[in-house]
Amino acid sequence: MKNKVYPFLSFIILVLTAFFFLLLGSVNLYDWDEANFAEIAREMILTKNYLQPQINYLPFYEKPPVFIWMQVASMKLFGINEFAARFPNACLGILVAITLFLIGRKERDWRFGLIWLMCYMGSFLPFMYFRTGLIDPWFNYFMFLSLYFYYLGVQSTKYKIQSIVASAMFLGFAVQTKGPAAMIIVYGSLGILWIISRFKFYLGFWKSIAWFICSLIFSCIWFYVETKAHGDNYIKKFITYQIRLFTTEDATHGGPFYYHFIVLLFGCFPASFILLFKTNWKENWKDDWFKIMSICGLFVVILFSIVQTKIIHYSSMAYFPISYIAAVAIYSNSFRNEKWLKRILSIIFFLLIIAMILFPIFGKNIESLLPYIQDTQARLQLGTEVDWYYWEILIGLLVLGIFFVLRYYFENKLYPYFISTTILVFSMLLFFAPKIERYTQGTYIDFCKSLKGQDIYIQTLFLKSYASLFYSDRQPFQNDITKGHNWILEGDIDKNAYIIYKSKDSVLYKYPKSDIVLYKTINGFDIWYRKGEK
Repeated sequence: MKNKVYPFLSFIILVLTAFFFLLLGSVNLYDWDEANFAEIAREMILTKNYLQPQINYLPFYEKPPVFIWMQVASMKLFGINEFAARFPNACLGILVAITLFLIGRKERDWRFGLIWLMCYMGSFLPFMYFRTGLIDPWFNYFMFLSLYFYYLGVQSTKYKIQSIVASAMFLGFAVQTKGPAAMIIVYGSLGILWIISRFKFYLGFWKSIAWFICSLIFSCIWFYVETKAHGDNYIKKFITYQIRLFTTEDATHGGPFYYHFIVLLFGCFPASFILLFKTNWKENWKDDWFKIMSICGLFVVILFSIVQTKIIHYSSMAYFPISYIAAVAIYSNSFRNEKWLKRILSIIFFLLIIAMILFPIFGKNIESLLPYIQDTQARLQLGTEVDWYYWEILIGLLVLGIFFVLRYYFENKLYPYFISTTILVFSMLLFFAPKIERYTQGTYIDFCKSLKGQDIYIQTLFLKSYASLFYSDRQPFQNDITKGHNWILEGDIDKNAYIIYKSKDSVLYKYPKSDIVLYKTINGFDIWYRKGEK
């Protein structure tokens, strides 16, 4: 059987490659995050200022640049487009699959490596994130490697120093990808482990000091270079932003304490349910790597439950522990007599299939549903003309058919749930995500694209958007921080300006200005025009 493992692994990697890269750029970048990072990369290329992230050609104090550099390299290869913005994460998907197999094989055996790979790639959100341009997949991967190499440093006698340096280096990459949250997660997870193990799982005093110092040095490289080049203003504002993010609630991203528990329970289906119902914690707690993964997962969930700003991908580092613990449960059990668990998984999977089947039905009959929608803005945007077809119901039925076939051939296994979930998510992203995107942002992005190449100003009001900059191809200009909303509306502008509102927020109806006219209305978005004085 071992001789068949690597051809089988190669087949899995080939399938995942198709899943990750096929039509990767077929959907517009989503505001805010995808468009935000891609716009930073685009402006880096245009200004040739590769050291300092910026948005609208002003310094952007929220994120370090490691992931942005990846996108810059991708855009230089493939052009400034959606495919290039998402390409680094698609590549990471393949890298994560190989990494999980190799670590799983080393810790247990080749079978466990394949199961862990399946649990990660066969869960809803973990698979989906590799088809995005979000920063978090690389951020999480670097933290995961930092924890694993630290673990190797404790276990190994031959490669202890190399493992310690690698752990510190990957932690440094994580910090320079998204910020000091990486230190909180890695230091916090290991600190809890040290305490509960009574410092038995320990590098030793001087090696621990060396690891800590090395991790700080690797983490500070870009911050040091940026400070030398531009002064300490970036660092001060970056720290201020991080404190605000942890202590205050973003106006549009609040949520209850249990928010991330719910997100991970259903977002990591089916791995999360197997972890919840079938993990033998007492038996597996003897394993040090199991302890690290368990502590890290729980620490991440609690940490971001305390953080006031709630965003779905903040807790995505927990995908590694959840998939690992689920893999341990599957590896240790035959599940021959677990009919109740299979029923739970089947019910949830059928609900997902039903939702998939209902999408085209609702899409074809959206006009009959609009009178029942109370939110004015939602009703206007759902009025967008989108081509739905009844034959698209067959997509959901086909996925259901694949599930039944897999259930027949793997009667006493859980593999069908993971494989079918991967196919379901891929089908949703491929066929339905482009249509849903038309309702949420497609119309105003089309308008922004129509302005590409024109020497104009474009401004959104009461609508936070980076897509407007990316898709209008905003060119470098002599910026001034005062050139914001009031300047566009009332200042002596030197170029024509287009101002985009959500229709329900268009205060210019109530407070009209003689030199600003309604240019057009497009499915929930009002475009206003002001002529520049040249």
